[in-house]
Amino acid sequence: MKKNKWFWVWDDEKEEAWLREMALQGFQLEAIYPPCIYIFKSIQPSDVCFRMDFWNQSGQGLEKYLQPRTEAGWVFISKLNGWHYFCKPAEDGKMPHFADIDQNKAQKFQRLMTFLVGFLPVMLLWFPIIDNRLSSPLYEFLGAVFILSLLFFIFATYKIYRRINQLREL
Repeated sequence: MKKNKWFWVWDDEKEEAWLREMALQGFQLEAIYPPCIYIFKSIQPSDVCFRMDFWNQSGQGLEKYLQPRTEAGWVFISKLNGWHYFCKPAEDGKMPHFADIDQNKAQKFQRLMTFLVGFLPVMLLWFPIIDNRLSSPLYEFLGAVFILSLLFFIFATYKIYRRINQLREL
């Protein structure tokens, strides 16, 4: 079965809960492809927990990264844009411990936010497009795209910042 479903990066717990609910309905995540296309296989309904972990090292040391997770019984399923998806049967209906992610998730979101902020200079290079002296539909369109992109950038940075603070309070 194939499903298209969009989640924002700061909604990681919602996505994990949705994947668990799908397993309870008899659909196990098999792969995920851009832009959020989930591929499921039919299984006997079971309580399977899912964890997402952000690790964007372009293949360097992937085996070393995966080793503590697989040794703890987590199964690597797929990856999408630096997010790695793992699953493991629930332990007495509860989420099993997931290697170092339980202690370092805030740091991982901090790295993600740093990665996102790295795009700010690229966005600011668009700023000259907005010029009052240039008046044409193309420049007006590009100016609107710039403003919307900047507003989304600010919104996303704020949501990730809030998620980091939420994780640090745990």
